[in-house]
Amino acid sequence: MESDSCFSLLHASLANSSRNPLSASVLLIEAAAHCLSNPVRLRLILFWTLLVLLSIAWCYASPLLNLHTSSKRKFFHFAISAVYVSGIVFDFEFLCVAAVCALIAFVISEVKASSRSAEG
Repeated sequence: MESDSCFSLLHASLANSSRNPLSASVLLIEAAAHCLSNPVRLRLILFWTLLVLLSIAWCYASPLLNLHTSSKRKFFHFAISAVYVSGIVFDFEFLCVAAVCALIAFVISEVKASSRSAEG
């Protein structure tokens, strides 16, 4: 299965990251290239990117529309549901990898924000 090789490349890069950061970077790039070579995964990434852009546009447009807070949240619930349903239907393993990557990005950004607030 193609997703297994994506996972094995990701696992190998994480295992080598403590020993040799350069080889881990190369393996991560290979894993990303492998994931993007699959047309289903590429379509999922494009769809998810469209949802992110629509969510950003919604953040700017919703104050102009004078909507209630619950109405604003419904759009974000729809967007997240669309991400997870499309991932479950088309490529569950890729959805898992994407969710872990997003979680790691959120944790890193939160740690950086906390360290800046502690300094200042």
